Formats: sequence, C-alpha cells, structure tokens
Amino acid sequence: MPIAWEGWLLLIGLLVFAMLPVIVSVLFHPARPDLVFAGCFACGIGGILCMVPLVRNRTREGWRWRWGNPL
Repeated sequence: MPIAWEGWLLLIGLLVFAMLPVIVSVLFHPARPDLVFAGCFACGIGGILCMVPLVRNRTREGWRWRWGNPL
C-alpha cells in the first residue's frame, strides 16, 4: 500500500483508467456491451503494465518479503 500522497494518486489514477470503459458505456450506451468488458480488461492490464516499472523503481530497498519487520 502507498505511504505517500503520490502513491495514492497513482493508485486512484489506475483505478479510474481501468474503469474508463464502464464510465463511457454508461454515458453513451454502446451497441455491443460485451466490448465494455474487453475494454475494462485491456485498460486494466495496460495500466498495470505501465505502473509496475514505475512503482518498482520508486520502492525503497526494492521488492522483497518483509515478514512484518519495520522499515
């Protein structure tokens, strides 16, 4: 979980980006609602693939299992 406001902003941005097809479908009522699911899936995967390198580079002490130890 994020500990800084920048991390929370990035996480909220990812969720909004992943839900963008649903928001658009509610506003415009698409003829093919099955494409809404495909759009959500594509936006979610695309957002995660863009976010992982950024988050990995910004994590102090790298990614590792911490077993509840304090930083």
